[in-house]
Amino acid sequence: MNATRQAIAKAMDDSAAAWTAGDLDGFMRLYEDAPTTRYINAHGMVTGYAAIRAAYAPRFSAATGKPMGKLRLELIDVQQLGPQHAFVIGRYHLAQPDGSEATGITTLLFHAHDGQWHIVVDHTS
Repeated sequence: MNATRQAIAKAMDDSAAAWTAGDLDGFMRLYEDAPTTRYINAHGMVTGYAAIRAAYAPRFSAATGKPMGKLRLELIDVQQLGPQHAFVIGRYHLAQPDGSEATGITTLLFHAHDGQWHIVVDHTS
């Protein structure tokens, strides 16, 4: 496994662990804190780190009082697009407390900044 794939895998694992723990700030560390960061899903597009954080906030344990479920992010493919960018295809697995599982594909554009890899575009379906 090359260094970029390892670094992205670790960042994704850390973010998934934060989700499972109900830690919104820890989960959001995976996203680049920039006004141009984008999150796209079946409901549309959210632009900007602060707006993405606000969109996720109501789902977290502190807001709902309910368990988050256990999130696992699987790397399927990582393509380096130069020294500062990588295109990632992954799959999320969210095991719910009731035993059900939500799963889907995600395509991500990562940007390396200050030695860390962060999502700048997230399309999850």
